[in-house]
Amino acid sequence: MNLKCAFYSEPHLNIQFALAAAIGTQASTYYTVAEVKKHELYKKSSRPEFSDYDIAVIRINGRFTFGSNVQPIPLATQAPPTGALAVLVGWGRTINVGSKLRAVSVPIVSQDKCRRFYINRDEGEVTPRMLCAGVLSGDFSTCAGDDGSPLVYNRAQVGVLFWEMGCGRADSPPVYANVAVFRDWIRKNTGV
Repeated sequence: MNLKCAFYSEPHLNIQFALAAAIGTQASTYYTVAEVKKHELYKKSSRPEFSDYDIAVIRINGRFTFGSNVQPIPLATQAPPTGALAVLVGWGRTINVGSKLRAVSVPIVSQDKCRRFYINRDEGEVTPRMLCAGVLSGDFSTCAGDDGSPLVYNRAQVGVLFWEMGCGRADSPPVYANVAVFRDWIRKNTGV
């Protein structure tokens, strides 16, 4: 599977959007962002793990150039089944801190199990608009720089990384916005 990824950052409101053509490569194309539309029900919390409706759509200046290595990805209409392997793609930190695009396969964790991990420790709230995926040992996970990264299952984007409790922490699966739940909102705000 040849996955691609985009990221955006908002330091000092200087928003930048980047594309990489393949796993293991650095960002090769940069775009400026014309507009960021956040979900109307999103309320920022001092602790992101207690926020909800954390999803946005981005309109860039210009157009993406699609070709054999850069293609749009379909958006999921239903959540993947518990235990299914999904692919996390991101720019986040690793032991060898770098800026290359990386990918890892991680299992989908049941929402009930994920909710119990966090509620029992007062570390976050997992709502019906979220899904969890990760290796429970913490061996393969998300880290700083992965926020907003896609989670892909069956060649469709099923999640957008929302939050995690540290890099590779055991029994702390990363939490994603569930794309299927937000599908109508995305269509309403983008036409896609």
